[in-house]
Amino acid sequence: MRRKKQKSVFLLLVFLSLCSLVFLGVQSAYAGKKKIVGLYHAGGEELGHLESIVEEFERLHPDIEFELQTAAAVGGSTSYFDALQIRIAGGDPPDVFIGWEGWTVPWAKMGVILNLDPLLEEDPEINKEDFGPESLLINVFSYNGNLYMLPVDYTPAPTGLFYNKKVFDEAGINYPTGEWTHKEYLSAAKRLTKDFDGDGRIDQYGTVFGSWFVPWLYMVWSNGARFFNEEETKCVINEPEAAEAIQMYADFINEYKVAPHPSFMGQLGGKAKVFAARKAAMALGWTSEPKFTPFCKEGEEVWYGMSLYPTFNNKPRIPYLMTLGWVIHPETKYPKAAWEWLKFEATRGWRIKEMGATAIPALKSLLPLAIEERRKLDGLDMREWIELAKNGRIPGGGEKWSQISDIAQSELDLVFLGEISAEEACKKIQKEVDKILAE
Repeated sequence: MRRKKQKSVFLLLVFLSLCSLVFLGVQSAYAGKKKIVGLYHAGGEELGHLESIVEEFERLHPDIEFELQTAAAVGGSTSYFDALQIRIAGGDPPDVFIGWEGWTVPWAKMGVILNLDPLLEEDPEINKEDFGPESLLINVFSYNGNLYMLPVDYTPAPTGLFYNKKVFDEAGINYPTGEWTHKEYLSAAKRLTKDFDGDGRIDQYGTVFGSWFVPWLYMVWSNGARFFNEEETKCVINEPEAAEAIQMYADFINEYKVAPHPSFMGQLGGKAKVFAARKAAMALGWTSEPKFTPFCKEGEEVWYGMSLYPTFNNKPRIPYLMTLGWVIHPETKYPKAAWEWLKFEATRGWRIKEMGATAIPALKSLLPLAIEERRKLDGLDMREWIELAKNGRIPGGGEKWSQISDIAQSELDLVFLGEISAEEACKKIQKEVDKILAE
């Protein structure tokens, strides 16, 4: 009996020794590594792709350990910006975090992001002139002439008009082209809106579009109006062209009934899912939706096409420029290691390979790769989007934009619901926004 106990104790000691060796081996693998924590805004499939990108980064940088975190690490339903604020206020900021248009100036003023110019100037591989479109992103991501956010990619929004090729073929209607104005758009939408079973409810809408600030800003800008004056000291949305553009889209819903009511879109999870479910023949959308909605099931033949979106009587298209970039927190222990992550995301093209060119790379030398990868994904030609983005804008308003857009959205929601006119909404928005700008 005693011999058995001795044997058991011996085996336990051997097991513990082996565990210690494994633990020490793991420790030694990470010993001396520079740990960088990155906070990211998205989850699901996109996060899975980014985890693969992290693996490749660590393979190429064996001296750096990169820990990817999301808002869920702070609290289950916490939004990205709330999670970031909690981390910074609690004295535990991530080394690097994701950002986009409109946040560079507020963050730089708050002192929570690092001036990247010294790191960029020391780097022999890239400079500001390497990024497009034109100098738009560099300007958007700069403050007082210094770069604070390194651009990764961008998307003109809406990018274009998706259409169901089968539905158009069956109706004998030519596919949309970049020559379409809203006259042709409305005409096709009317012909493609169907009540197949005669029960008085629409089974297929002619078109679908979102009603948040990205699409309605495109509507305003592309009809020749603006939201702010050049100095951003006054709101100027109370112009006839602004109200005309917004009212036109509201009429698609409430007068012509060729686009679904916002409540219907909410039931199906948004405009992209309405289109993917074949509940609409056309959809105003952007580049990432076909993959991440997704439009096609695995192995299914691509059933949709895409053209540039219709113009307002041949006026220039002015899209909202959606952007993505990375920043470094000033308190990071390893700014050069953090810079290596930013540069990897911006320059190596792994995001394109992993995600199928769902956005346009900011680094101009990556454009040929992105064009080819997008062609493989669904046959769409990215070159039109690259040209379109050169006219892109961001709304302005700096740190006040979030408050301003909430006020505008609450009024314009009533327009798209058919409760007030666009003219009434624009008057009220201008009055309320001017009060905020005057503060």
